Formats: sequence, C-alpha cells, structure tokens
Amino acid sequence: MRQQRVMATLLLESNRIIPVSRLVQATWGEAAPATAHHQIRKMVADPRNRLGGDGQSIVTDGPGYRLVVEEDQLDLRLFDIRTRRAGEAEKSGLPVNAMTELQEALVLWTGQALSGIDGPVIRAAAELLDERRVAVTERLMDLRLTHGHARDLISDLRALVSEHPLRETLWTQLILALYRSNRHAEALRTYEDVRCLLADELGVDPGIELMKLHELILRNDPALDCPSRRTKSGISVPVRVRPCALPYDVPDFTGREAELQRLTSMVAENVDRTALIVSIDGMAGIGKTAFAVHAAHKLAQLFPDGQLFVDFNGFTPGRKPIPVAEAIATLLSTLGVPDGEIPHDLQGRIAMWRMKTAGRRLLLLLDNTADAAQVLPLLPGMPGCVTLITSRAPLSGVDGAVLLSLELLTPDESRALLERVVGTMRLATERDRNDADRDVRAPAPCPAYCRRPAQQPSTVECRPHGRPPGERTAAAERAGCGGPERPRGDCAFLRFAEAGSATALPPVGAAPRA
Repeated sequence: MRQQRVMATLLLESNRIIPVSRLVQATWGEAAPATAHHQIRKMVADPRNRLGGDGQSIVTDGPGYRLVVEEDQLDLRLFDIRTRRAGEAEKSGLPVNAMTELQEALVLWTGQALSGIDGPVIRAAAELLDERRVAVTERLMDLRLTHGHARDLISDLRALVSEHPLRETLWTQLILALYRSNRHAEALRTYEDVRCLLADELGVDPGIELMKLHELILRNDPALDCPSRRTKSGISVPVRVRPCALPYDVPDFTGREAELQRLTSMVAENVDRTALIVSIDGMAGIGKTAFAVHAAHKLAQLFPDGQLFVDFNGFTPGRKPIPVAEAIATLLSTLGVPDGEIPHDLQGRIAMWRMKTAGRRLLLLLDNTADAAQVLPLLPGMPGCVTLITSRAPLSGVDGAVLLSLELLTPDESRALLERVVGTMRLATERDRNDADRDVRAPAPCPAYCRRPAQQPSTVECRPHGRPPGERTAAAERAGCGGPERPRGDCAFLRFAEAGSATALPPVGAAPRA
C-alpha cells in the first residue's frame, strides 16, 4: 500500500520533480518513521528496476524523483489533452468536435480516481480529479442539450443526479431535458423533488438558476427552446453542421511522399467531377491509418462542408466490427442530427444519410474496414466528395475505387522515422546508433517496427492511432524477419499482430511465437 501511494504521487505529477519530503508526507502523513527517507528510496528502486529503460523511467533529480512518461502513456494526460481540444473546438465554433473530444475524455474513466489507495494526500487529490470529471460531464451535457439531444440525455442525467444528488447543475440539466422532450409535468415534479431534497439535507432553497428555470417552465417561455434550432423569428430550422471529426495527425509522420503526391493529385483532378473513392491497403503495422489521417488533414481545406471519420474495428482484437447501421448513426450524429430523429431501421438511416450528404463537399475516412459490405452503403454519390478507406486487403468489391497499396518503408525512411521518434541526440550515442543501423538495414522494416527502439523497456504497450486506452489493436505484422543481422527472437515483436494480441509485447530475444 505504501508503495502504491508513492507511485500514485509520482504519477499525479508526472514529469515533475517530487521532493522526497512530499513523498514521505503522502505515504505516512504526520506519523513518518525515522527511516522514512531510506524506505522511500527502496520503494522507488523496485518499480524503477521493473520499468527498465536503464533507470530512465524514474530519475533522481535534485532533491527528489521524477517519473518520465509520454503524453499517450497516462490516462490523466490524455484526459487533459481531450478537454483542452474541446475548449479550442468550442471557441472555433465546432460544437460537434467539442462533444466528441469530451466524450473521448470521459471514456478514459473506469471508476473513481485512485480507487483503493488511501491516505489524506491521495484522497484529496482523488477528490479533485473526480470533481474535474463531473465538471466535464456537466459541460458535455450542456453542449448536447444546446444541440438537440435532450431526449437522449434523460436516463444519463437521472443516473448522474442519483450519484451526485447535491449538484444543482445536473438537476437543472435534467429538468430542462424533460421540458424539451415535451414532458413538462415530469419537469415540474423533478423540480419539487430537488427542492425537497435541498430543504431536507441542507435546509436551503434551490439556487437562482433552478428557481429561474422553474418560473420559465410555468410560463412555457420560448426562451427554453433549443437554441441551436431557433431563429430570431422563433421558427425552428435545421442546423447545418460542418464537422471536423478526424483523429489527430501524428507529429512524427515520415515518408510516403510518392503515395501522398499520387493521392493529392487524384483529389485535385476529381474535384467537382465525380465522387472519388480510394482504397488504401497494406499489412498490419504498415501505417495505413497514420497515412490516411495525415493525408486527410492535408486535404481538409478542400472540403468545407466537413471531414468525417469512422473506425469499423475490422481487425481490432477483442472487439466486434461495427455494424453498418451503427456507423451511419454515428455519422448522422456528427452531422448534427439529434439522436431521437435518427431512424431505427437500416434502410431509413441510409436514406437519411444520403439526404444529409446531398449537395455537400465532404471528406469521409472509413478506417479499419473488414470488407466491402461495411462501406458500400456509406459511399457518398455527389461530385466533390472523397472517401478514403483503409483495410488490410484491397477491397475489390467497391466498384470504381482506386487502389493504393502501402509498401514497407525504405531504410532511409526508417532511419528518418527513428530520428523523429527518439531524437537525433539519442541516436548519436554509439549504442543506439548501432541498434538503429541494425533495425533500418533489416529486411522488411515497417513503421510499427521502427518505433520499437524508442520504446524502453523492451516490453511496451501498443496504443492505436487516435483511440483512447481500452481500444487496443495489433500494431505490427511481418513475415520472414529472421536475417543475419537480427536474432529471430525479434520476430516475436511483429508476430503478435497476426495472433490478434494487443497486450504487452515480448522482450527482445524471446523465442518467436507460432
């Protein structure tokens, strides 16, 4: 338990120097023994050795220790990134993007923060983290209420007020959702419920916001109508959303210049002529998603009506491929269609999708597809639209699709990727230069393999491009990787993709798996 407190404290302030005195305070509080500093050193030494990385995962820095992590290795960091992006999207007038980022941020939570670890310092930090989660939840509910999702929020909001009965903001959102769903009597009864609760628990009346909402409901005030569907004249009109739902573009993308040039040329030649479909194929770990997302970001400005993205989970271990009906519902929601207005049957959804995409210039990225049947109903037919499809095998069943196969990186591209991932300074050391030369000279280098020298210790966790933890996928696959310059044990790094493994990779030098 004490070691958990030490590690939790280091993780909460990762990449920052934590003085030993603060670790002592977090571990023992005011009852620290005389040997506390010595025990802290022992508690840090054990995980440092297990994490490997030549002791660089937890470094001694001045008066304390610093836990070194990358942005995508810690859920808390990803949560911060997602919420920051949501704020930027709101400021840019992209509410759908903001809602997507907030939903992705909340997916990272699987329960209360630091559950099972006690101590006053840890619990205080946990309470702050839980408060942040609830605040982000309230922010998401407010955005969804503003953009016509009231009916779909009621059950979620009921669960939230049950979990947090004294959060007046959640009660306000529940009452407003009921009102906008034409359940006025329930809205008024819910107000009475919260009024009695506050009086019994705290001896106070509801706050100003709740009381004002109650008065507006009694008057059936038009001000309570959904603002995203109301004009100055009070007439409801459809809202045309221009979403950008692409995943982030990896900053160290390297190579593929010829393929990028070919793709951009095809798009330029087909603008305003026909709907262009490009099927991007290649073996696992070759970088299909990274290439497609990178290209989509470069082409985004040519598609002012929106850029859409769907991951079909075609080859994601442990997850079933997304049904076509669910994929269309996701796309319609991204285009601003309230959940309650999306048809329940597949044919109805296909018809609405075609109506919503008519007359728009859209870029559609359909990632990780298993077969043509998944994508055919989603293909826009309007001139000026471009659809990028990624799959491990060419989708021969998509008529008119241009096939673009990704080959293995050249040695020069592999080394350039290594330099961008691990840094030129690190490659300058004798040991890493030799390892890098060995890796890029080896037969059949692919992006997933080139990233391996940057991952220390040798056992690493793979996280797929643009997805939160929990949606892990195979990162590499290669055949015949034995050679005079690499032990056959390195084969194990790449074989796990074929087996559908998405857990820790085997240590370098381990026996290859069948």
